[in-house]
Amino acid sequence: MADAPQDDKIELTGMARRMANLKKGHRWQAGQSGNPSGMPKAVGLITQAYNRILAMEVPDEMLIDKYEGLKGSGITFGDLLALSTSMKAIYLEQKPATSLAAAKEITDRTEGKVPMRIAGADGGALEVINLSDDERRQRLLRLAEVEVIDAEFEDLAPAEMKALPEGMDDTSGND
Repeated sequence: MADAPQDDKIELTGMARRMANLKKGHRWQAGQSGNPSGMPKAVGLITQAYNRILAMEVPDEMLIDKYEGLKGSGITFGDLLALSTSMKAIYLEQKPATSLAAAKEITDRTEGKVPMRIAGADGGALEVINLSDDERRQRLLRLAEVEVIDAEFEDLAPAEMKALPEGMDDTSGND
């Protein structure tokens, strides 16, 4: 077996190198970033590329089959995409899920997504109550008491509930 050449230096990688650098005093000052410029911004690059392509005119040689009648019209890739999606939405001989997905895409893009309506118990507006920390704490304690009482009596049958002392049932009107 041949002896491996030995170096006086040991090559450190990854975490070992970082730890060694910390020991040598290669630390950043408090509040100073180790990467002040940060990662380069690449946000929106794909969106920009899509926008450029969608604005391009479709070459006539690409307009085949059902789109041959559009040759020379100057239709853009965006127009063709919208037309194709519209055809999927109204084409009756395909799977209903495909038509529905295409129709949803079109309406979401043209009218915006349908907002989710949040309503109160009666269907009206929600009541917003601003409480202090003390008021919130008191309400939580009252809810916890109700939970404990409900848990103690949850196994009782309705007939047994009538035998409870006054003030311990839901019909007493005490809140």
